[in-house]
Amino acid sequence: MCHRARHAVRRHLEPVHGARRVARRAVDVLIQSVIAFGCTGKPDRFPVGTDRFETISIIIASWLMSICALFTFHEAAVRLYDGVVHDTAEPPDMAPVTLAIVCSCIGAKSIAGRNQEGHLNDVVSNVFAVVAFALSASYPSLWYIDPVGSIFIFVLVLVSWSGTTKEQILRLMAVRADAAVVEAVHAIVNIHNVRLGALRANHAGTKCVVELDIIVAETMSVGASHAIALGL
Repeated sequence: MCHRARHAVRRHLEPVHGARRVARRAVDVLIQSVIAFGCTGKPDRFPVGTDRFETISIIIASWLMSICALFTFHEAAVRLYDGVVHDTAEPPDMAPVTLAIVCSCIGAKSIAGRNQEGHLNDVVSNVFAVVAFALSASYPSLWYIDPVGSIFIFVLVLVSWSGTTKEQILRLMAVRADAAVVEAVHAIVNIHNVRLGALRANHAGTKCVVELDIIVAETMSVGASHAIALGL
């Protein structure tokens, strides 16, 4: 496996197709760096955290990954067109590269859980690529499976990242928190045996901002109400 991975790295240095593969991996490294910066903000410079930047970085990552998927779709469409119209289908030769990418995806760790979607797309798409390569390499008459599989991967990645982009944009616009978050806050309030006047919960980037209006007994002291406020 290591020998094949080293061989794949050498193949990345080949012109045209190899350069494009290197560019795609470089974009992946750039995405990891952007998200890492968003997760490691300095408390003295960003006292309220960098949650909004994390959300923006995920949106940027979604856009970049969609662009990479578009390049994959273009290459697959050209190969499929040449094979059908000009009868110039070429046998696939991507096993070493695919295996190397699969190894890197399985070994990579998600940064604070923010890039889990990207790793899931990588694993699913590359497993599908391995299967498509195996079929098209074993049966030359099925050469079209490889480009068709690439188009399928493009659709999968585009739909997935489009949903992620929509979700993060709504969070950046302070969308209302999920019902599960509201129920969890209600449970915390009930522990303190006070009456809830109003509850407002909305997203502020990747986290939620919760505002509570608490109604306490008239006979409760200021110290007791302050202790409840600290507990909440």
